[in-house]
Amino acid sequence: SSSSSQNPSVTYNVAGVYNTTNRPSSSAGTDSITKTNIITVSSLMADYTAAFVDDLENTTQFNNDWRIENLDLGTQTWELNTVASTSGSQSVRIRNFFVDSGQVDELISPSYDLSVLSNKTLTFKQAFAKRSAQYSGERILVYYSLNCGESWLLKSGVSATALPTAPDHGSVFVPTASEWVERTIDLTSIGNATNVRFKLQFTSGDGNDIYIDDINIGGAAVGIKDNFSSIANFNVYPNPTNANAKVSFSLTTDISKLSITVKNALGQNVTNVINGQAFNAGKYTLNIDEQRSLSKGIYFVEFNADNNIQTQKLIIQ
Repeated sequence: SSSSSQNPSVTYNVAGVYNTTNRPSSSAGTDSITKTNIITVSSLMADYTAAFVDDLENTTQFNNDWRIENLDLGTQTWELNTVASTSGSQSVRIRNFFVDSGQVDELISPSYDLSVLSNKTLTFKQAFAKRSAQYSGERILVYYSLNCGESWLLKSGVSATALPTAPDHGSVFVPTASEWVERTIDLTSIGNATNVRFKLQFTSGDGNDIYIDDINIGGAAVGIKDNFSSIANFNVYPNPTNANAKVSFSLTTDISKLSITVKNALGQNVTNVINGQAFNAGKYTLNIDEQRSLSKGIYFVEFNADNNIQTQKLIIQ
C-alpha cells in the first residue's frame, strides 16, 4: 500500500515482517528513508498448540520462529552458535565479553497455546560466568505478551547474583557440560491463554558471555530432554516450501506406536503421514505432501512416538 496522507492507515491481511518507506517531497526535491523489518504482523492463531521443546538445532526454524531485538544497535546480540550447547551442537548466545554495560538485547519467542497443556511451565537451560567479582550487573527478565507483542508484562527473572553458573572467567567464557543450569518458570497464572509470546531480555553489566539452550514449553519441569530421549533430529524441510515437504528423524530406540499428523491452524487433522505404526531404531525420511494437496497456509506437523510429542510449524507458499 502507498498513501500521501499525513497519517496513513494500512491494514495487513497476511502475517509477516514488513518494511516501511517514507518519501517526502517539496519544491526543493525528494528524498526517502526505509526502515527494514519495522512492522511485525502476527497470526491470531498460536504458532504451537502442544508441548514443545526447541533445542535450537534447526537454523531455519529458529530464523522463522524467533525474533531478535538489538535495542542498542550494538555490535553483539543474540545469535546461534556452535561453541557450546546442552544437546546437539547449537545454542543461542550473546558475546557479552565484548559488550558495554547497560546494553539490552531481547529474544522473542513464537506464540503458544497454553490452554491445551497439562504442565504449565516454561524452562530453559542457561550458562553464564562473570568476568571478575567486580562485574555483577547482568540479569535476565522474562516477559509475556497476550496481544502479539503490543505490550509486555513481567513474569519472572534471574537476578545478577543468581545468574552465574560457573566461576569467574577472565577470558571469554565457554561453558562445560556441568556449567549449565535449568531455569523453571510457573505459567499457571496464564495457563488458559491461547496465544502467548515470551521475551527473554538480557541486560549487560561488563561481564562475560551468556548461553541459552533447550527452551521448553509445557514439557517436564526437570530434565526436559528425558521425555524425548527416543527421538533425535526431528526436522521438517524445506520450510517454507512451495513443493513437497519432507520429515526426517532418528529413533534411538524401537517405537511401538509412531504417528505423524499434519494439522491446520485450527488444530484439525489434515492428513496422516504415519498412523500408529511400529518403527525400529534408525534414521528415516518421509514425504509429507507427495501429491501436493495442501493449499497455501500454515500447518503443524505433530510427531508422536509412544506418547512423546514434538511439533513443528510448516509453511506452504
